[in-house]
Amino acid sequence: MHIDVKNYVEEGLEREELTGLLKLLKVRPSQMIRESEELYKENYMHANHTEHEWLEILLQYPKLLKRPIVVYNDKAIIGDPVENIKKILTEYSIANEDKN
Repeated sequence: MHIDVKNYVEEGLEREELTGLLKLLKVRPSQMIRESEELYKENYMHANHTEHEWLEILLQYPKLLKRPIVVYNDKAIIGDPVENIKKILTEYSIANEDKN
C-alpha cells in the first residue's frame, strides 16, 4: 500500500486541492470546520459566513480543517473517529484481494 501524507495544517492546500477534497467527502466548507480550535472559538464561532467565505477561511487557516482526511481512489473520509480509517483500509484490502 502506498501512502502519501500531506501535512496541510503546516503546508496549506491549494484551492483545487481543497475543493477536490470537499467533492470527494461530499460536504460543504462549513461542515469541515474544527469547532474545537481556539481560532474558531475566538474569531468565527458566532460569525455567519457563506460557504464561499468558509472556503476562503479554510484556505487561509488550514488548521481549522477537520483531520485527518484519508483519500483512497475516488473516495475520501475524515479519519476521526479512527473507525473511519479502518473502514477505508478494509476496502483497500478487499480490493487488493480481488486483484489476486
